[in-house]
Amino acid sequence: STQSTGHFPRRMATGDDSLFVVVVGLGGVGSHAAHLLVRGRTPRLRLVDFDRVSLSSLNRHAVATRRDVGVSKVEAAARHFSSIAPACQIQTRDCLFEASAASDLLEAWDGKRPDLVLDCIDDVDTKADLLEYCVTQGLAVISSLGAGAKADPTWVCVGGLTDVFHDPLAVKLRAHLRKRNVDWGCVKCVYLSLIHI
Repeated sequence: STQSTGHFPRRMATGDDSLFVVVVGLGGVGSHAAHLLVRGRTPRLRLVDFDRVSLSSLNRHAVATRRDVGVSKVEAAARHFSSIAPACQIQTRDCLFEASAASDLLEAWDGKRPDLVLDCIDDVDTKADLLEYCVTQGLAVISSLGAGAKADPTWVCVGGLTDVFHDPLAVKLRAHLRKRNVDWGCVKCVYLSLIHI
């Protein structure tokens, strides 16, 4: 919507056919985020995850079915996404995000750097690695924070990491970034507000 475009690169609101988004983590958050990007006609998408689809993850995954159990999450997602939007170009990286591999996993596509990176990782150390790389390289990034067992979407907020209160994951993440001397002022995140507006 026009109300939310201020949090995203301007090209995402104008239908730029060169738009390139990287989604890191394809679990309960990342698979749904990637799914919406595909249905929103994002032309280029790179999916990064090391995990496999399991029976226990089917209730959280956006598109995986029982037939996908045992298959890598990136492969399963790419197959389903291609059937939804054949014109969407999809790259898959079936591996764990690590600081040592950041430059490869977030590398340019045909000379174009990512317009946006979505951090959908659930491990604090790995999230910090990803955010540190994005901040130091000047890549736009949005990080997902804790929302487990919550059902009211009117509590969802998008804002700066500095604006988040009473979120244990945000507290830990800021502590990790502080130790690394990373300026997280430019990091946007999706979180739940305990103050209902």
